[in-house]
Amino acid sequence: MIQVAKSVNEIEEEMFEYLTRLASGVN
Repeated sequence: MIQVAKSVNEIEEEMFEYLTRLASGVN
């Protein structure tokens, strides 16, 4: 369970970084 939760957390962080770059690119 801990392994899965950690993986999801990492994916969310990558998604957040990607969206931030995308937003800054558009603006």
